[in-house]
Amino acid sequence: MVVSNLLFDIVLFGALFLSAFADGAFSITGGIATLIVVGAATYIAAQEWCDALLRRRIWTQEALSTAIALSALGFIYFWWRNQSDFSLLVLSVGLMMASLMIAIALIAAFGAAFKGRDARPIGGLFLTIIGAYTLGVLGGVLTLFLGGASPVLAKVLVVGIGLFGWKIRQTIRPPRENIHATNEAVSQTTSASESEWDLSLPSTHAARWTLIPRQGTLLDRFIPVLILGAILFVAARQVNAPELLGATSAASTEANSSANTNPTERK
Repeated sequence: MVVSNLLFDIVLFGALFLSAFADGAFSITGGIATLIVVGAATYIAAQEWCDALLRRRIWTQEALSTAIALSALGFIYFWWRNQSDFSLLVLSVGLMMASLMIAIALIAAFGAAFKGRDARPIGGLFLTIIGAYTLGVLGGVLTLFLGGASPVLAKVLVVGIGLFGWKIRQTIRPPRENIHATNEAVSQTTSASESEWDLSLPSTHAARWTLIPRQGTLLDRFIPVLILGAILFVAARQVNAPELLGATSAASTEANSSANTNPTERK
């Protein structure tokens, strides 16, 4: 569904702020609202990463990109924020599906390279993995920061500065019209399906059942928030401010409990 740029910005950044505020106000949620919003945004951003590669005639697979991005995000959320049995079950199922997608992509990429006597599909495979993994890690860190007990002001700064950065970029260098928002999507689907590479899975240029901005992509808008969230997360770790991290890992929790043990008990 194609919407105006303003409406898309309101939905994206509004959802990020509302989910972060809800998880901060009700700690019992375990950051699940932020996980859903950031996870959905990361999923779409991983699809758009494949779009960017395909526009440059680089071999890629959308299923591989989304599987790696969501797996990395889910593992970070499980390890740092929520180690319940249910989250472990969901993560285990997700990792099994991701391993299947990786196996399919490896076979397809090496098959295309062997068939065409060309190493470019292998390069596209690595670019897809690196980009998707980066998105997943940054998305996981953002989930920890926004979905934890961080001060509301810090969350407002992350979302607000991210929106401001996107608006500055939109003004200085307006993005081109989104390919999915034009009739060019049909012709792009045809040209992609006739590519010299066997993508094995449906082209990423097919119509999507999501909100589509008139100009630019969700990835364009999401990158400033991801980078700023990662910077603040690392800064919070450097100054040893666990309230900004949202949670601590099981290993660090165990280490802290051992350090706080009564000296007479250790003897």
